[in-house]
Amino acid sequence: MNSDPKQRTPLIDLTTIYGVESIFRAKTRDPWALQLAGKLADFVIYADIARYALPVKDSSQSEDDVTLPSLLLGLRSDECELFKSEVLLTDQCGEYNTKFLPSAVKPFHDWAISNMGNLKRWIKLHNEKWIREPHGERLPRRYAIPVSALKSEKELDLIAKKLSEPVEEIWYALDVILRYPVYGDLTGKGNGYLNHPIRDIFDLPTMERKPATATGAVSFRDCVASFAKTLTQDEYIKLLLKLRNSVRNKGLHLVSPGQFEVETIRKIAREAGIPATLIESARLIALAGGIAGGVAAIPTIGIEATIVGGIISVAGALWPGKIPRSISKVSWLKWAFEWKELEVQADKRN
Repeated sequence: MNSDPKQRTPLIDLTTIYGVESIFRAKTRDPWALQLAGKLADFVIYADIARYALPVKDSSQSEDDVTLPSLLLGLRSDECELFKSEVLLTDQCGEYNTKFLPSAVKPFHDWAISNMGNLKRWIKLHNEKWIREPHGERLPRRYAIPVSALKSEKELDLIAKKLSEPVEEIWYALDVILRYPVYGDLTGKGNGYLNHPIRDIFDLPTMERKPATATGAVSFRDCVASFAKTLTQDEYIKLLLKLRNSVRNKGLHLVSPGQFEVETIRKIAREAGIPATLIESARLIALAGGIAGGVAAIPTIGIEATIVGGIISVAGALWPGKIPRSISKVSWLKWAFEWKELEVQADKRN
């Protein structure tokens, strides 16, 4: 781990990365996928050195010996220094997890019965080949907790029966949750841990709830989460890396919220192709000019600029909503666009 206390070196788990990747490739989407896609954006943008927890069978195994999520590999392809592995020896954490088991069974039961749909979807996702097989590469067995300890908890059998799932799947879900304190230790003092939400559905002893991701002047979390499902995985990767570079080039990673100009965040959003919204005056001009009917010129630009393509084809459906990403990048239309959810985080005095 980097010894510079000023550097942000947060940790993320592979369960979270798989959750985001499920948006783009899975038959079953992770129940928390879109939420995680937004959180991962802030994580990538503001982490000086992003780390991911790499569970391995023993100290002889490294990331070169296992199959990593394609999303993780894609994020590292152009930013080879962005993600560093933090090895977690799974053969040493079973006993540690077991001590939290007795106090976890009752709250896990209550949550599972109240959230059967989410749990069943999550279980189905984690049985897809592209997740299940790499898990087998990294772990000597499916559970960190000894199976004998899990078998003694009969309430887990009741959950399995109510959900119509094999009890082994319930063991696995609970085992994932009970690894939370292990990942907390791995994160290290003063660093954020971006965990999958299933890991903190109820409190465990020693847990502290603090901001999970590296944070900076402006959060892109909600913004990215709102349109992530419209992207391909490659587009999502390019978006995050573009935002990381733009934020850092403009120094936003070095200032606090409210300490940047509105125009700075507008430029970042426009360059990255974040979907914009037409400002009220632009909507009025557009409607008056007949865009909603198919074609229009915008006289206030001072040139003969006929709007065609994207805006025409979607105008009726989008007013007053989002503008397509490709149109949001058009520089000569920047006067007409706004990104309220981002702009509100700027210092309005500027």
